[in-house]
Amino acid sequence: MIKLFNTYKYAIIVGLQSIILFYVFHYEVILFIGGGISLLAFIFKEIRDMLTTFEEFISRNIAKVINSILLSLVYLLILIPIGLLKKIFSPRIENNSFELMDKTYNKDNLKNPW
Repeated sequence: MIKLFNTYKYAIIVGLQSIILFYVFHYEVILFIGGGISLLAFIFKEIRDMLTTFEEFISRNIAKVINSILLSLVYLLILIPIGLLKKIFSPRIENNSFELMDKTYNKDNLKNPW
């Protein structure tokens, strides 16, 4: 049963997509086109292979776009406000642990660094 589903998976998906789009938009043409493509994919292996290639291409590209959008939203809506709030409300330390040295270096200082 699972092997049969994996073989005709995209044909079944196109049929279900056409049914969902029919209920959303109420155009019978969508139902007939989706059903026709699904029926042709069940009958002919070449059409089923083309449908598989097309669906995988579309899925891969949609995943790239959605991931980029979601990561951008997380960065813009979560990380930037947290960083700004931390910068605004953190106590300011005037005297930090760095010592300022006004020293100039020349070539002799780099001969034996240790």
